[in-house]
Amino acid sequence: MSAGLARGVRLGFERTAEQDVAFGVRQLADVASKALSPAINDPYTAVQAVDHLSVILAALATRPLGGRTLSDRHGAARVHIPGRDWEYFIDLGLGQVRRFGHTEPRVVLALLRVARDLGKNSARRHDGQLSKTTYACCSTTSGATSPNPPTAIPSSNGATS
Repeated sequence: MSAGLARGVRLGFERTAEQDVAFGVRQLADVASKALSPAINDPYTAVQAVDHLSVILAALATRPLGGRTLSDRHGAARVHIPGRDWEYFIDLGLGQVRRFGHTEPRVVLALLRVARDLGKNSARRHDGQLSKTTYACCSTTSGATSPNPPTAIPSSNGATS
């Protein structure tokens, strides 16, 4: 068993995006947040980072997230692997950007586009839970709990959808 474990586990000194998707999400969220700082004031970079985050989140929306339990051939649970869920990734990627970018219209529109697109593309798979969670996180009003994001959100080229 120890030989199999040694082949299946790799330890290192630093996190990598290949091994830990949350690390890459955090890096993009940091880029967006720093771009929104008063010293830099570059909302375009923040919007670009949000657009890249939306691609990653869309890919994650199609995958099973959360913890996993591995069982032996008799069905007895042997290993529980904790995992990050959808709410974690939404908050990690978009929560900080929402807090720092809530006064910048371009950033707010980018966040609403992400909410709309993720909600539309993943509602069938997760019975609307992704839509509700995404909209709650992307909303710029702290108390917003509406499960239905606005339907006419301008795209990045200015057209409404």
